[in-house]
Amino acid sequence: VNPSTLVTTKSISGTPTQLTFAKNGSNITLQRDSSSATVLNSSNFLATSLLFTDIPASGGSPHGVTTGFTLITNQNGRASSQDFSFTKYLRR
Repeated sequence: VNPSTLVTTKSISGTPTQLTFAKNGSNITLQRDSSSATVLNSSNFLATSLLFTDIPASGGSPHGVTTGFTLITNQNGRASSQDFSFTKYLRR
């Protein structure tokens, strides 16, 4: 985990697949292995930030990652933004 990119490996149909989440311009993208990255947000939304924060395992709590991002869209000619944040912990 680094602040702007999250790389993890997940078994997809029994095959280990590297997943890379990143911000590219005003888009949040997902790249599987060496394939081209896919934009995750619609063209109606701009991603203005994306931040990954590593949470080390501690005191019996598992390792985790907090993800935060901001999306902006225009509604009736006015910019509207929303911040999102969530934390996920690894299963044991």
